[in-house]
Amino acid sequence: MNWKSRLVLCVIAATAFGCGGKGGLGPDQPSLRLTSSAQTVPYGQTVTVNWSSRSISSIGTTSTNFMVGSNQLNGSLIDRPASDTTYRIAGTGTDGRRYDSTVTVRVAPSTRRFVVVADQSLAGMPQMTEYIQALTTTPVQKSAGIPASITADVLVLFPSGAFGQAEQERVNAYLASGGKVLLLEKAPVRLATGSLGGMDTSAIGTWFAGATGLIRQNATNPGGSEVVAQSPGLPLSATLYGVNVGDVYHAQPVSANATLLTRLDGGHTAAFVYSPPSGGMVGYVGGFGVGASERDGALNRVLFAVLRHLAGG
Repeated sequence: MNWKSRLVLCVIAATAFGCGGKGGLGPDQPSLRLTSSAQTVPYGQTVTVNWSSRSISSIGTTSTNFMVGSNQLNGSLIDRPASDTTYRIAGTGTDGRRYDSTVTVRVAPSTRRFVVVADQSLAGMPQMTEYIQALTTTPVQKSAGIPASITADVLVLFPSGAFGQAEQERVNAYLASGGKVLLLEKAPVRLATGSLGGMDTSAIGTWFAGATGLIRQNATNPGGSEVVAQSPGLPLSATLYGVNVGDVYHAQPVSANATLLTRLDGGHTAAFVYSPPSGGMVGYVGGFGVGASERDGALNRVLFAVLRHLAGG
């Protein structure tokens, strides 16, 4: 290569990067970066999520999926996710453009045994079962009804399952032996009455935290329903705090021992965990999602948090 060719290349390089210098962002080029202290954590362990910025004028509090102030341009969050969680942060640069960053933290799967009671022919149910399977390395047992002998660590009851009043004694015996039961959406009504009509759950109220019925909360109601706080001993990602999950079923636990994960005017909640005096543990989640919306994702992260808590790992 002659000196003229080298000069042309140097001029081109100087235009793009600065002749003889290193390529990359200029000193004033806005940037926003999100990192985590670990890519995978055991269930129940914490992870630190850090964010750093340069030439960013503000953080977008509504486009960031954890609590952060608009002026918190650099910082960290200690979180305890129950399932794989993607953290997202966004901000506005001094040039007026949007910048964002994400980082995903995976939670090591359980080895616990789950039995899913549901009609697998319904749209979305195979997908929900796959979601639950992703939480454990042990094959999930699928059943249309409640098995005569329950050997799983957690019995998961979807409203489409074939069960009713006749199975109450079987569930009671399973709980008394230390079993764990997760009830989804209107499954408590089906178990209490044998159908999905109405909202009465009084027949199972003694172990359903004293709740005698459900209500359907409309998402347009200003009361709303929001995940509010992480409870001691129950891992729940901070990406859920403040997320509205209003348009689902809610129960009103009477027992002060129930751990409420959401709030709603009038004492109703879309998710709770309760340990009946007779034994075992009961969890309730008022909805689940098979779509890709943020609401569906939030509902399922609540579901996964309750399920892993019931399983004890």
